[in-house]
Amino acid sequence: MLLENSISLEDFSGFVKRILKDKYIEIGENAIMVYVGCSDDQCTTVLEEIKREIREGNSKDDIIKNDEIYERRVFGGIFLPNFHTKESLIPAAHHIPDEKMKKLFVLHLSHIGYDNERGYGYFIRYHHKKHSTACGAIKNLFESNDIPRDIDLLYLKRFIEYVKDEGDNLENITLKLLKSSEEHMIKELFDLAKEENLDVVYIAGIEVDLSKKSGEYYNDGIYVDRVMNISKDGIRDLEVLKPIAGHSSMHP
Repeated sequence: MLLENSISLEDFSGFVKRILKDKYIEIGENAIMVYVGCSDDQCTTVLEEIKREIREGNSKDDIIKNDEIYERRVFGGIFLPNFHTKESLIPAAHHIPDEKMKKLFVLHLSHIGYDNERGYGYFIRYHHKKHSTACGAIKNLFESNDIPRDIDLLYLKRFIEYVKDEGDNLENITLKLLKSSEEHMIKELFDLAKEENLDVVYIAGIEVDLSKKSGEYYNDGIYVDRVMNISKDGIRDLEVLKPIAGHSSMHP
Protein backbone atom coordinates (compact mmCIF):
# COMPACT_ATOMS: atom_id res chain seq x y z
CA MET A 1 0.00 0.00 0.00
CA LEU A 2 2.70 2.52 1.00
CA LEU A 3 4.97 1.71 -1.93
CA GLU A 4 2.17 1.54 -4.49
CA ASN A 5 0.92 4.94 -3.35
CA SER A 6 4.32 6.64 -3.19
CA ILE A 7 5.79 9.10 -5.64
CA SER A 8 9.43 9.46 -6.65
CA LEU A 9 11.74 11.89 -4.87
CA GLU A 10 11.88 13.97 -8.06
CA ASP A 11 8.10 14.21 -8.21
CA PHE A 12 7.86 14.95 -4.50
CA SER A 13 10.43 17.73 -4.79
CA GLY A 14 8.48 19.22 -7.69
CA PHE A 15 5.33 19.07 -5.57
CA VAL A 16 7.12 20.89 -2.72
CA LYS A 17 8.31 23.60 -5.11
CA ARG A 18 4.74 24.13 -6.34
CA ILE A 19 3.47 24.40 -2.76
CA LEU A 20 6.17 26.93 -1.88
CA LYS A 21 5.28 29.05 -4.92
CA ASP A 22 1.53 28.79 -4.38
CA LYS A 23 1.80 29.81 -0.73
CA TYR A 24 4.40 32.56 -1.30
CA ILE A 25 6.93 30.80 0.88
CA GLU A 26 10.51 32.02 0.47
CA ILE A 27 12.76 29.84 2.61
CA GLY A 28 15.42 32.00 4.23
CA GLU A 29 13.39 35.18 3.73
CA ASN A 30 9.86 34.97 5.08
CA ALA A 31 10.05 31.33 6.15
CA ILE A 32 12.04 28.62 7.85
CA MET A 33 11.81 25.01 6.76
CA VAL A 34 11.24 22.60 9.64
CA TYR A 35 12.11 18.95 9.15
CA VAL A 36 10.76 16.42 11.65
CA GLY A 37 12.22 13.01 10.88
CA CYS A 38 14.25 10.07 12.08
CA SER A 39 17.94 10.31 12.92
CA ASP A 40 18.71 7.41 10.55
CA ASP A 41 21.43 8.50 8.10
CA GLN A 42 19.26 7.29 5.21
CA CYS A 43 16.68 9.94 6.15
CA THR A 44 19.42 12.58 6.02
CA THR A 45 20.37 11.42 2.53
CA VAL A 46 16.77 11.71 1.33
CA LEU A 47 16.36 15.13 2.96
CA GLU A 48 19.53 16.40 1.28
CA GLU A 49 18.23 15.23 -2.10
CA ILE A 50 14.93 17.03 -1.54
CA LYS A 51 16.83 20.21 -0.59
CA ARG A 52 19.04 19.86 -3.67
CA GLU A 53 16.03 19.47 -5.94
CA ILE A 54 14.24 22.44 -4.37
CA ARG A 55 17.18 24.80 -4.87
CA GLU A 56 18.24 23.48 -8.31
CA GLY A 57 19.21 26.31 -10.63
CA ASN A 58 19.41 28.91 -7.83
CA SER A 59 22.35 31.20 -7.26
CA LYS A 60 24.86 30.73 -4.46
CA ASP A 61 23.05 33.34 -2.39
CA ASP A 62 19.77 31.51 -2.88
CA ILE A 63 21.41 28.26 -1.82
CA ILE A 64 22.44 29.88 1.45
CA LYS A 65 18.88 31.10 1.95
CA ASN A 66 17.48 27.69 1.15
CA ASP A 67 19.68 26.15 3.82
CA GLU A 68 17.57 27.90 6.46
CA ILE A 69 16.31 24.66 7.93
CA TYR A 70 15.48 23.62 11.47
CA GLU A 71 15.73 19.88 12.14
CA ARG A 72 13.88 18.03 14.89
CA ARG A 73 15.13 14.44 14.93
CA VAL A 74 13.00 11.87 16.75
CA PHE A 75 13.05 8.07 16.60
CA GLY A 76 11.07 6.88 13.60
CA GLY A 77 10.06 10.45 12.80
CA ILE A 78 7.23 10.04 15.32
CA PHE A 79 6.44 13.27 17.19
CA LEU A 80 5.02 11.67 20.32
CA PRO A 81 1.84 12.85 22.08
CA ASN A 82 2.37 13.65 25.76
CA PHE A 83 6.13 13.81 25.19
CA HIS A 84 7.14 16.07 22.28
CA THR A 85 5.66 19.58 22.30
CA LYS A 86 5.61 22.84 20.37
CA GLU A 87 8.29 24.17 22.70
CA SER A 88 10.89 22.24 20.71
CA LEU A 89 9.76 24.09 17.55
CA ILE A 90 9.83 27.62 18.98
CA PRO A 91 13.44 28.28 17.83
CA ALA A 92 12.33 27.85 14.21
CA ALA A 93 9.56 30.43 14.69
CA HIS A 94 12.05 32.87 16.19
CA HIS A 95 14.61 32.47 13.40
CA ILE A 96 12.42 33.66 10.51
CA PRO A 97 14.20 36.69 8.98
CA ASP A 98 11.04 38.57 7.86
CA GLU A 99 9.03 39.21 11.02
CA LYS A 100 6.11 40.76 9.11
CA MET A 101 5.23 37.66 7.08
CA LYS A 102 6.26 34.77 9.30
CA LYS A 103 5.81 31.35 7.72
CA LEU A 104 6.89 27.82 8.53
CA PHE A 105 7.13 25.02 6.01
CA VAL A 106 6.99 21.80 8.04
CA LEU A 107 8.00 18.49 6.47
CA HIS A 108 7.18 15.58 8.76
CA LEU A 109 8.35 12.15 7.61
CA SER A 110 8.45 8.72 9.17
CA HIS A 111 10.25 6.01 7.18
CA ILE A 112 10.20 2.33 6.33
CA GLY A 113 12.47 0.09 4.27
CA TYR A 114 11.30 -2.07 1.38
CA ASP A 115 13.11 -4.88 -0.43
CA ASN A 116 11.63 -6.95 -3.26
CA GLU A 117 12.70 -10.19 -1.59
CA ARG A 118 12.24 -9.43 2.12
CA GLY A 119 9.36 -6.95 1.98
CA TYR A 120 8.78 -4.09 4.41
CA GLY A 121 11.24 -3.35 7.18
CA TYR A 122 14.43 -4.15 5.25
CA PHE A 123 16.51 -2.57 2.52
CA ILE A 124 20.08 -2.49 1.23
CA ARG A 125 21.72 0.85 1.91
CA TYR A 126 24.09 2.77 -0.33
CA HIS A 127 27.37 0.86 -0.82
CA HIS A 128 26.17 -2.01 1.37
CA LYS A 129 25.80 -5.65 0.33
CA LYS A 130 23.61 -6.87 3.19
CA HIS A 131 20.12 -5.87 4.31
CA SER A 132 19.51 -3.68 7.33
CA THR A 133 16.32 -2.63 9.06
CA ALA A 134 14.27 0.57 8.64
CA CYS A 135 12.93 1.96 10.72
CA GLY A 136 15.07 -0.05 13.08
CA ALA A 137 13.62 1.63 16.17
CA ILE A 138 9.98 1.04 15.20
CA LYS A 139 10.64 -2.50 13.98
CA ASN A 140 12.54 -3.58 17.07
CA LEU A 141 10.09 -2.02 19.51
CA PHE A 142 7.08 -3.40 17.62
CA GLU A 143 8.42 -6.96 17.45
CA SER A 144 10.20 -7.23 20.80
CA ASN A 145 8.86 -7.50 24.33
CA ASP A 146 12.01 -5.93 25.78
CA ILE A 147 11.62 -2.66 27.71
CA PRO A 148 14.16 -0.06 26.52
CA ARG A 149 16.23 1.91 29.01
CA ASP A 150 16.46 5.01 26.80
CA ILE A 151 13.63 7.40 27.75
CA ASP A 152 12.82 8.38 24.14
CA LEU A 153 12.62 4.75 23.05
CA LEU A 154 10.58 3.91 26.14
CA TYR A 155 7.91 6.47 25.26
CA LEU A 156 7.89 5.28 21.64
CA LYS A 157 7.45 1.70 22.88
CA ARG A 158 4.49 2.75 25.01
CA PHE A 159 2.95 4.60 22.07
CA ILE A 160 3.34 1.57 19.81
CA GLU A 161 1.65 -0.62 22.43
CA TYR A 162 -1.17 1.94 22.68
CA VAL A 163 -1.99 2.14 18.96
CA LYS A 164 -1.32 -1.41 17.80
CA ASP A 165 -4.00 -4.05 17.28
CA GLU A 166 -3.81 -7.79 16.81
CA GLY A 167 -2.84 -8.61 13.25
CA ASP A 168 -0.87 -5.41 12.66
CA ASN A 169 2.29 -5.66 10.59
CA LEU A 170 5.19 -3.25 10.26
CA GLU A 171 3.66 -1.45 7.29
CA ASN A 172 0.33 -0.61 8.89
CA ILE A 173 1.75 0.08 12.36
CA THR A 174 4.08 2.65 10.78
CA LEU A 175 1.12 4.33 9.10
CA LYS A 176 -0.94 4.21 12.31
CA LEU A 177 1.92 5.77 14.28
CA LEU A 178 2.28 8.52 11.70
CA LYS A 179 -1.45 9.33 11.63
CA SER A 180 -1.62 9.56 15.43
CA SER A 181 1.54 11.66 15.44
CA GLU A 182 0.04 13.94 12.77
CA GLU A 183 -2.98 14.77 14.93
CA HIS A 184 -0.70 15.72 17.81
CA MET A 185 1.64 17.70 15.55
CA ILE A 186 -1.25 19.64 13.99
CA LYS A 187 -2.55 20.60 17.44
CA GLU A 188 0.90 21.74 18.57
CA LEU A 189 1.46 23.71 15.35
CA PHE A 190 -1.94 25.38 15.72
CA ASP A 191 -1.06 26.51 19.24
CA LEU A 192 2.34 27.71 17.99
CA ALA A 193 0.73 29.58 15.07
CA LYS A 194 -1.60 31.43 17.46
CA GLU A 195 1.18 32.33 19.87
CA GLU A 196 3.71 33.43 17.24
CA ASN A 197 1.31 34.72 14.54
CA LEU A 198 2.53 32.17 11.99
CA ASP A 199 1.23 30.80 8.73
CA VAL A 200 2.21 27.13 8.52
CA VAL A 201 2.19 24.64 5.66
CA TYR A 202 2.42 21.11 7.01
CA ILE A 203 3.19 18.04 4.89
CA ALA A 204 3.27 14.62 6.52
CA GLY A 205 4.17 11.30 4.99
CA ILE A 206 6.36 8.23 4.99
CA GLU A 207 9.69 7.88 3.25
CA VAL A 208 9.89 4.45 1.58
CA ASP A 209 13.56 3.46 1.47
CA LEU A 210 14.22 1.03 -1.37
CA SER A 211 17.17 -1.36 -1.71
CA LYS A 212 20.04 0.13 -3.67
CA LYS A 213 21.77 -1.72 -6.46
CA SER A 214 25.42 -0.99 -7.19
CA GLY A 215 25.72 2.61 -8.38
CA GLU A 216 22.02 3.34 -7.82
CA TYR A 217 20.99 6.53 -6.03
CA TYR A 218 17.79 8.25 -4.96
CA ASN A 219 15.30 5.54 -5.94
CA ASP A 220 13.32 6.10 -2.73
CA GLY A 221 9.71 7.21 -2.65
CA ILE A 222 7.48 9.41 -0.52
CA TYR A 223 3.99 8.44 0.58
CA VAL A 224 2.15 11.74 1.13
CA ASP A 225 -0.54 11.43 3.80
CA ARG A 226 -1.52 14.98 4.80
CA VAL A 227 -1.15 18.49 3.39
CA MET A 228 -2.44 21.18 5.73
CA ASN A 229 -2.49 24.96 6.11
CA ILE A 230 -2.38 26.02 9.76
CA SER A 231 -2.71 29.59 11.02
CA LYS A 232 -4.13 31.46 14.00
CA ASP A 233 -7.42 31.58 12.10
CA GLY A 234 -7.76 27.82 11.87
CA ILE A 235 -6.72 24.58 10.19
CA ARG A 236 -7.44 23.92 6.53
CA ASP A 237 -6.96 20.66 4.68
CA LEU A 238 -5.13 21.12 1.36
CA GLU A 239 -6.11 17.68 0.10
CA VAL A 240 -6.71 19.11 -3.37
CA LEU A 241 -2.99 19.91 -3.63
CA LYS A 242 -1.79 16.38 -2.85
CA PRO A 243 0.23 14.85 -5.69
CA ILE A 244 -1.14 11.93 -7.70
CA ALA A 245 0.25 8.72 -6.25
CA GLY A 246 1.04 5.45 -7.92
CA HIS A 247 4.10 6.62 -9.88
CA SER A 248 5.13 3.65 -12.04
CA SER A 249 8.77 3.93 -11.09
CA MET A 250 7.87 3.19 -7.48
CA HIS A 251 6.34 -0.21 -8.19
CA PRO A 252 8.45 -3.20 -7.10
